[in-house]
Amino acid sequence: MIAAVREADDSGTPLLVIGGGSNLVIGDKGFDGTALVVATKGFALDGTRLELAAGEVWTDAVARTVEAGLAGVECLAGIPGSAGATPIQNVGAYGQEVSSTITEVVAYDRRAGETVTLGNEDCAFSYRHSRFKADPERYVVLRVRFRLEDAGGLSGPVKYAETARVLGVAPGERVPLATARETVLKLRSGKGMVLDPEDHDTWSAGSFFTNPVLDDEAFAAFRARVRERLGDGVEPPRTPRARATPRPPPPG
Repeated sequence: MIAAVREADDSGTPLLVIGGGSNLVIGDKGFDGTALVVATKGFALDGTRLELAAGEVWTDAVARTVEAGLAGVECLAGIPGSAGATPIQNVGAYGQEVSSTITEVVAYDRRAGETVTLGNEDCAFSYRHSRFKADPERYVVLRVRFRLEDAGGLSGPVKYAETARVLGVAPGERVPLATARETVLKLRSGKGMVLDPEDHDTWSAGSFFTNPVLDDEAFAAFRARVRERLGDGVEPPRTPRARATPRPPPPG
């Protein structure tokens, strides 16, 4: 894969890197350049440490972690695409996001012409954002490393209100891993977000969106409205805005 990227870069040929292609629409004019489909395979589990090749199908990898009894990504079941795409968007859903479990991303730095290893902080994760998204022409993700949790077959704490309601638990409680995954898949299916070959009528583009970014004053006003309506003990969820790109990562 690196050889193909280098060949395109050395010749000045435009390069289109494709993962699962689920969010890609090609115009009638096509793409005048090299299209590189990332199809690398690799699922390596050592205790709670997981390494995925960029081309691994993400939802299949999630299923395997659940089967292994490890928590951390079970609520990210049913998300289309490849493992290598997850750090780019800092993929998240139903109360989990990959930045909470990613320890390192191994990528090819097209600018430096070498393979680099970026730690979690180096990835500059924030809400649906990362170093890779901020500089989309620079990196090609090769492998992603995670640290999951062995909670005795239980999920991570259920954080998303809708998920907790359907599961019949209070936010912060844990449920069996398989139950958490199956519940998320049912929620997604009910919204037409999981393709069912037997039911073409409920397919949709899914609810791919990002929440609004508020300044401090607007968030304070929003927080006051939430407490007025739901009670003083209720805190609205919040995530940090995008950070500045950190120092260059070390080779590795």
